[in-house]
Amino acid sequence: MYAVLTGLNPYYKELHQSEVKRLVRHGEKPFVDPRWRTRSHAERALVETMELCWEFNADDRIDVFEVVKRLQHALEVEYQQDAKNGVESPAATVEYR
Repeated sequence: MYAVLTGLNPYYKELHQSEVKRLVRHGEKPFVDPRWRTRSHAERALVETMELCWEFNADDRIDVFEVVKRLQHALEVEYQQDAKNGVESPAATVEYR
């Protein structure tokens, strides 16, 4: 999700898998530019969903069903906002279930 949002690798450089594991074990999370929280509802929802997926303790992480629910809701809100602003979204006609 991080790469889809930012176009970057989560830790901004190619790291060996062992280095990524070390960073995660030490609680280091990828940097998320604060602008991603304010540009649109969908981008903010994506950031919030990623952060919930990054919780170290598995009991604190959301499951895949919650991820899908959050992303579907973000799409619906974006489509509603586009419709209100007179913007036709080509993907708005696709039904996600």
